Amino acid sequence: MAKPSVRVLLWASLVSLHLNAQNFPGWYTYDTLSSPLPSNLVTSLAVGPDRTMWIGTAAGLVALSEQLNWTIYDTANSPLTDNWIKCLYMESSGVLWIGTLQGGLFSLDNGVWSHYSTANAPWLTNNISAITRRASGDLWVGTHGQGIFVLSGGTWQHFNQANTGHDLTFVNDLEADDSNCVWVATHNAGLLKFCGQSWTAYNPLNTNFNTAHVQAVCLEAEGYVWVGLAGSRPDSALHRLDRSTGQWTIYGSHSTGGEGIGSVWDIRVDQFGRKWIATNEITRGAWLFNDTLFTVFNAGYCGLTNNRVLAVAERQDTSYWFATISGLSLYKPSLAASNSLFPVSAPSLFVGPVPTADYLLIKLDVAWGADVTVRLLEATGATVQQWSFTHLETKQILPLHTLPPGPYVLEVRGGEYVTFRKFVKI
Repeated sequence: MAKPSVRVLLWASLVSLHLNAQNFPGWYTYDTLSSPLPSNLVTSLAVGPDRTMWIGTAAGLVALSEQLNWTIYDTANSPLTDNWIKCLYMESSGVLWIGTLQGGLFSLDNGVWSHYSTANAPWLTNNISAITRRASGDLWVGTHGQGIFVLSGGTWQHFNQANTGHDLTFVNDLEADDSNCVWVATHNAGLLKFCGQSWTAYNPLNTNFNTAHVQAVCLEAEGYVWVGLAGSRPDSALHRLDRSTGQWTIYGSHSTGGEGIGSVWDIRVDQFGRKWIATNEITRGAWLFNDTLFTVFNAGYCGLTNNRVLAVAERQDTSYWFATISGLSLYKPSLAASNSLFPVSAPSLFVGPVPTADYLLIKLDVAWGADVTVRLLEATGATVQQWSFTHLETKQILPLHTLPPGPYVLEVRGGEYVTFRKFVKI
């Protein structure tokens, strides 16, 4: 059995998975109390070709399948040398790239791990902040502290202020376009573009930016470049560049919409061409722009678990995921108006005693139905044991006397319901 990391020893008794669904149909929350999520600080998101959600946290990497099967990777059970995941980049082939705070760069390709760090690459830091790949095949790796490193043909190239003339010390985001250009969001030098020979800078000296701190950049197929500023005034944090004309438009004012949008941390364009904007501010939340109107998703008025949103992603099933400092929020618009497909909350369920030494007593409401499956999971998400009950009685005792001590998760499924309970075996 994989050795659990120390952090999970703090897990205790639980509440239902879908915390926000009761008041806000279509919204679901995953946090450390209601799911195997290892940390409430969710830093990054990526979607695999098989619809697996890859979730970066301050305490490890999570793979969440469409069937809600959890796998947690950390320094205790994987080649990861640092549990703090800073950024994720998913290639169309399904190769996942993982940037960490202190452990360097990792890739995961069909179960095979690779690792790049100051120990085996000509880097000066292991603090990886952004990753992308150009159409030509070059892998671009942005750092916090030492600029950009590019892997091409097995050779690393280093871009910094000394050889570019631009302050690339802190790189916040990277995006490659279909013209083989790379767009670079920097902390001190604004937005930069590199197309193979020279660098082009967009900053307060030649644009309407009111700060050089660019946190996010996103490319739209129609030829627009969306730029998010951090630390900017709320009326000028979101900008759009028309690449065909060179014209800039500011969003966030009364005249253009999105008034008060705040510090932008991430931008994504969904399959319908709508822009999803994540803001890292206490009162701002997430925003949706359909080229005409802005819609605000604010905690307290929807099921978003926290207004400080660090990343947003769309899965292929048209569900939207928000990485926040208080857990992971899921929004299914198809269920927001009519929630008939998924009940707003799971029926009542008791699991105890917690902690336990020899057994768990489960008491279920009859609304769970006749067919219920109970899975016992390790902290990593691996299945230890499974029970299936037909014509379930209201009480069941699960024997655990042979189970090694440690933290575990109990998954209960019945019909359209699914919920989790964490417990510690002593």
